[in-house]
Amino acid sequence: GIKDVTTDILVWDFDSATNPDDARKDVVLLAHRLVEWYNVDTDSIQCYYSGSKGFHVVLYLGNQQVTPEQFKKATTFIAEGLKTFDAVVSDPARVIRLEYTKHQKTGLYKIPLHISEVDEMNMDDIKKMAEEAREDVELSAAPVTLPTSLFKMEPKKKEPKVQEEA
Repeated sequence: GIKDVTTDILVWDFDSATNPDDARKDVVLLAHRLVEWYNVDTDSIQCYYSGSKGFHVVLYLGNQQVTPEQFKKATTFIAEGLKTFDAVVSDPARVIRLEYTKHQKTGLYKIPLHISEVDEMNMDDIKKMAEEAREDVELSAAPVTLPTSLFKMEPKKKEPKVQEEA
């Protein structure tokens, strides 16, 4: 029921319990969309291996604040057709694992990765890297500017009233 909040970040969650490499490939496709469709610099795309079955991608919007509805509209639109995208993060009450925390089941850390590492490495190498917290890597938090049309909400259409028979 949380509705009266805004955020200055967009977050995508990609998971595949059966094949995390599918999630890795979807992250790369999402990054290509961000670069090609919106001229986002690859250094502004924050990527994280979650420590388990997937990845998180984060964009900082700077001074631009979005509502939960706008967040969901934008993230879902950009990730459309990517089969491992999990829209559950659009719930404002949902918690995302903090970076450098250890996953309780796998024992692997949530680690930052540059998008080029996600693109070039295989899952075995990424998991090996996640055995340690990898705190020596700093990703840019440079804000991006996305078109306001991406967040424009269509007015809700009123349901036609059904006339009751007397």
